[in-house]
Amino acid sequence: MQFSRKDKPPGPKGWPYFGVTFEVKIAKLHLTLYDWAKQYGDVFQFNMLGQKFICINSVDVLRDTFLKEQNATITANRPPTFDGLTCLEKQILKNLQILKGEVQALDGRNTEPNVVVDNFIWNTVEILLIGRSFGKTGPLQTLLRQLEETTAVLNPGYGFIYGKFPWLRFLPLPVSKAYATASKIRLDLIDQLEKLSNNNCEERGIYHTMSEVMKETDRDGNQWLTKENVKGIIYDLYAAANSWTIHHSEKYWDEPFSFKPERFLDSNGQLFPATHPTRKRLLVFGLGKRGCIGEVFAKSRTFQFLSTLLQNTTIIEPERKSLIEFDPRTMVPGLVLQPQPFEVRFVVRSKRNS
Repeated sequence: MQFSRKDKPPGPKGWPYFGVTFEVKIAKLHLTLYDWAKQYGDVFQFNMLGQKFICINSVDVLRDTFLKEQNATITANRPPTFDGLTCLEKQILKNLQILKGEVQALDGRNTEPNVVVDNFIWNTVEILLIGRSFGKTGPLQTLLRQLEETTAVLNPGYGFIYGKFPWLRFLPLPVSKAYATASKIRLDLIDQLEKLSNNNCEERGIYHTMSEVMKETDRDGNQWLTKENVKGIIYDLYAAANSWTIHHSEKYWDEPFSFKPERFLDSNGQLFPATHPTRKRLLVFGLGKRGCIGEVFAKSRTFQFLSTLLQNTTIIEPERKSLIEFDPRTMVPGLVLQPQPFEVRFVVRSKRNS
């Protein structure tokens, strides 16, 4: 996006070089951006540690920026962070059978639903990576679950600060220790993927494909995809879609902090088409060249997970406990925002209906 000095976006001034660093809680940066959007409007800018950020809080502006050239190409890159099919479908079906067994074993008992969700997600991720799953006690998932426990350091705010000051990782800070742990786990994860992908088997995942591509060279004999490329994704972002604010803006949503799936249904209970204005405001997977390449895969697996769960169980409130009041503003920060811990009961349908 191009702005002249005269019409540059408004925003908090902050301190020279440090910008707004001392005005925000890094772990809850999304809440600060939400407040600033109400104060400064659809587009605002702020500086942090010498880096300028353009924050887009409007669906219309976001579509113009991410879908229309020349801005679409300019904003397609992402910011540096410190972090550095048949067989597949058969494995996914096996994963769904495991899911059915797990919820049947929980029949009627209080349980935290994230346990069931996590097991399905990690099995799916493992299948996507190497074509098969060794289960939650297997070598790969053990590392993946350990990596999940260090998500505090993966928060975009912390990632940006540690990218600016990498020497911070040598200080005895909680985030620095978490980063050191995460770095070691990532190296172990690559080694484990290498071992598992070398095993002779029919199942293949994306790591097999990347391993083959790493053997290819360009006309000059240079390897264009290296092991370092595989270890992490390099981001280079300077224009950011403020997704949390867009999805909780009173300008677009009635009762933006309430769970109301009926927002997306017509008078007959049918889902609005993708061209409907309400659907176009939902940008879970990004937009344009910045859109998530895994959108189709993620949507299909989410549908399979939910349909399997609801076909086999009825989800009811926990016994002798109250459900929490869900408010997106109180979600647990991390790489992905999580709801506060809560419990439910999965009741197997055949037993409930008998």
